[in-house]
Amino acid sequence: MLQISGMGTGSTVGSKRSSSSSKALLPVRWGDLRRTQPFSSHYGFDRGTPIDRYYVLRFFEKYQQHIRGDVLEIQMTGYTQMFGHDVRWSESVDIDPQHNTTHVCDLAHSEGR
Repeated sequence: MLQISGMGTGSTVGSKRSSSSSKALLPVRWGDLRRTQPFSSHYGFDRGTPIDRYYVLRFFEKYQQHIRGDVLEIQMTGYTQMFGHDVRWSESVDIDPQHNTTHVCDLAHSEGR
């Protein structure tokens, strides 16, 4: 099992349920796809590991030899810490300052050169 560190979730990959989940969850009824609200307001962590994490982690495992040198990561440096090697410096960028990122900015409104 891989531990997701620094991702703000405290979740482990492959776990059945997040450790912060204390209430029983109702099963998802796929006939409810006309609903206007998501099944989960916690990105799926309240139901276990979100499916995208499986593919993201496999991608980083496959290409981890390329995560080295100077690394800029979105939001937090968790993936750099997990998969990086020979990292000279690691910084992060996000629009929201609550994530304690190195650079706070909105990339959609950046001045390109």
